[in-house]
Amino acid sequence: MSHRRSFCVRAAAAAACLTLVPMAALAQSYPERPLRLIAPFPPGGSVDQLARLLSAKLAPQWKQSVVVESRPGAAGAIGVEMAAKAAPDGYTFVLSSPGAIAINQHFRKMPYDAARDLAPVTMIATIPTAIAVHPSVPVQTVADLVALGKGSRQGLLYSVSGTGSQTHLAGELLASMSGAKMNAVAYKGTAPAALAIASGEVNFGISDLTTLMPLVQDRRLRILAVVDAKRPTSAPDVPTVAESGYPDYVASGWVAMFAPAGTPPDIVRKVSQDVGRILNSPEGRQAVIQGGMEPAPGTPEALRAFVAAEIDKWGRVIKSANIKVE
Repeated sequence: MSHRRSFCVRAAAAAACLTLVPMAALAQSYPERPLRLIAPFPPGGSVDQLARLLSAKLAPQWKQSVVVESRPGAAGAIGVEMAAKAAPDGYTFVLSSPGAIAINQHFRKMPYDAARDLAPVTMIATIPTAIAVHPSVPVQTVADLVALGKGSRQGLLYSVSGTGSQTHLAGELLASMSGAKMNAVAYKGTAPAALAIASGEVNFGISDLTTLMPLVQDRRLRILAVVDAKRPTSAPDVPTVAESGYPDYVASGWVAMFAPAGTPPDIVRKVSQDVGRILNSPEGRQAVIQGGMEPAPGTPEALRAFVAAEIDKWGRVIKSANIKVE
């Protein structure tokens, strides 16, 4: 009986090894044909910039073309849906920001389930985002801003790049944590939202640093803090909101890479590692930082946990603030 049990164990182990061999061989020979990298936002933006950087660096490394396919529309949902419904063969990937992955499904029924239909590959970058005020607003810190909001009967007005946007939710998260009254004013895009701060139409605003910095340099607004987890390379003297009295506060913008669910894990890991090497190289880091972002590569497992936390966090903020998008 003991001999038979030993034989069965050896047979099972051999079968497991035979199953793993094709997967390992697949990853070693991969890729064997051109790939497509879907950019679900208009050309020239952060996602498109990162897609073209990765395409240019991965193609010679893999000895295959990496075709950037621009598929903008529906706040990123069109391109993400294409990836979610593509064959899970390791030849289609998509870059996306929070809206199409962690936010929009709380407002409307989406044609895909990000948690179910996509395989996380790696975080690519974070997009430094800041709270800025008009120079006439008598505050120097986030704590001052909160105190001003608490003392205002009508509450403070802040500009955002659209109802339900990541910047809108960042403001609602601060209002919820601080107890200050803050009312979002939605504009059609980041540039109009930033100009609203500089013109004094609102008390403050939340926008990406790249958009805000020219106005800061012209002394048309001041930055109080960044909403990111750490200080950005481009503005190391600017504190985070977490440093300003709200240690659990993080509302970063980000860009991450996903594949269709069911893509072979060995391929997902290889792509994650290859992309990570590019983003961690001096040349890759500099390119990302020059684009107004911070490189943030990681593992598929880390991205999966992060996305799950983002979906939960923004869902709670949206429900608590009773935000509706028409």
